[in-house]
Amino acid sequence: PKPKSCTLVGPAPCQPQAVESGMGRRYTGWNAPPSKRQITTLSVCLGDVFLFFFILAPLLHGAARWGFLLSFAFVMAVTFTAGILAISIDPVDPMVEAFELDIEPPENHEDEEVAYCR
Repeated sequence: PKPKSCTLVGPAPCQPQAVESGMGRRYTGWNAPPSKRQITTLSVCLGDVFLFFFILAPLLHGAARWGFLLSFAFVMAVTFTAGILAISIDPVDPMVEAFELDIEPPENHEDEEVAYCR
């Protein structure tokens, strides 16, 4: 079978080792194509921002407006920052990574069957 291509849509590095071996897995959430869960989550978060700033915020007046605006902006900044951090990591188990790269697994792993739980 022909190896799958490794397409990059963000700042994460594209890992050619698995592509050459024919495994072709996504290494981070930045690798294309995005999953349906990613698209849904981003749509909901951006929809929340749109609803708040263009529909709810204009209805608020005085000190309440600024309190809600600052609180919402802080929570959304934390949400988007956590989302970017979560998308940017490679969540693969060290045993699976060792299997894919054809190297010895780390010594501190006791459960060797994890390399076969795909």
